[in-house]
Amino acid sequence: MPHKKHIAFSLAASLLIASCQSPSADAQSQDPPDLYKVSWKVCDFAEIVNLQVVKAECKDSSMLLWGPISESKFEKSRTHIGGINYHLFIKSKGCLMTGVPKAEDFYNMGRFYVGPIDKENSLSPPTATVKFEKLSKKQTQQEIKKVTAYLEGRAQLPQMIVDSSDCNSLAEWEKKPYH
Repeated sequence: MPHKKHIAFSLAASLLIASCQSPSADAQSQDPPDLYKVSWKVCDFAEIVNLQVVKAECKDSSMLLWGPISESKFEKSRTHIGGINYHLFIKSKGCLMTGVPKAEDFYNMGRFYVGPIDKENSLSPPTATVKFEKLSKKQTQQEIKKVTAYLEGRAQLPQMIVDSSDCNSLAEWEKKPYH
């Protein structure tokens, strides 16, 4: 993963380019790409509490992703300790927290444990409701400033930002031996 200062520089440069433009059509093409607040509610998964598997209610979360946003899906994996997980992936150009937009792909938003491997045939995938909200250019610039300040050590972690290790592309995720 890129160093925090490198990501902060990339984001700051993106914001600087966007803020120094004239209103010409050519300059508009250099605006920061569209940024979306993506919210999801995942249900029908389990959690391990005090070494016991407990059915979870639902979990709400959100993140800022580079657009366009087009779809979501679950990918199943086995853990190295004998469990079954489903990972929520959203098609986008990556997460704001990991820097400037990347190639369009499915990016990992989180992992949801559904049960032990010996019950794999009877386990159902979790369910998810995913909502996408496009931010205005002004909101996009504000969010870039917040993340840049955090990455430079000048502010706390902004809301709607998770650990960037959760935002691997599907191709990067598939390379890992355990998910």
